[in-house]
Amino acid sequence: MNKKAVILTVIALLLISASGLYFGRLLKNKQNSSTQSPPVVPTSTPVELTVWKDQSEFEFQYPKNLNLNTHPEDNENYAHLELTSSNYPGSIILWTLDSKYETVDDYIKGEKIANYIGSTLAEYLAVKILDSANSNKNSLLTIRNGFLYEIEMDSAGEKVWSDIFNSIIESYKFSEEKTMENPVNNTAPPAASEETYFEEEVIE
Repeated sequence: MNKKAVILTVIALLLISASGLYFGRLLKNKQNSSTQSPPVVPTSTPVELTVWKDQSEFEFQYPKNLNLNTHPEDNENYAHLELTSSNYPGSIILWTLDSKYETVDDYIKGEKIANYIGSTLAEYLAVKILDSANSNKNSLLTIRNGFLYEIEMDSAGEKVWSDIFNSIIESYKFSEEKTMENPVNNTAPPAASEETYFEEEVIE
C-alpha cells in the first residue's frame, strides 16, 4: 500500500468517526428533549364570590374582593350599587328606577337609542347599549313591572371588568314579586348576603 492510499484511508476513517459522533449526539439530544418535563400548565385559584340580594327584587353574584357602595344618600332610585376595585380603575353600577316605558322597545324608541344589541337579563328581553363615544362603556337594561333595571359598566380599558360584567349578568335573577316602596320611605336593610366560590385561571 503506497503512502497516498494510507492517507486516504486515514481521512476516510476520520470522516466516519466524526459522522458517528455527530449522529450519536443528535440522537441523544432527541431522547433528552422527549423526556423533558411538560410545560407549566396554568393553575386555578379560587376566587370568592358573594351574593347581593337587593330589596328592589333582584340578586346577583360578584367577587368579594370588590368594594360595594350602596349609595345610601341616593333617595331617588330604588337601587344604586357601585362596584369598584382598589387594584384597577373602572366600575360597574347597578340601578333600579321608575320607568315611564312599558317595554325595552318603547325605551329604545323613546330615548332614541341608535347603538344597541338585543339581549336578555334574567330571561327578560333586554338591550345592550353601546357607547359610541367610549368603547369602554356599555350597559344592559330591561324593564319589569314598570321598573327599569340596568347594569352599567365602565371598564377603563381593564378586561377584568368585562369578565365581571358578564359574570354578574349570568348570575342576575329576580326574586319573588312584591310591591316595592319608594326609597325615600324605605329604610329597611337589604337581605344578608351568601357566599360561594368559582375557579379563576391564574397564569404562574
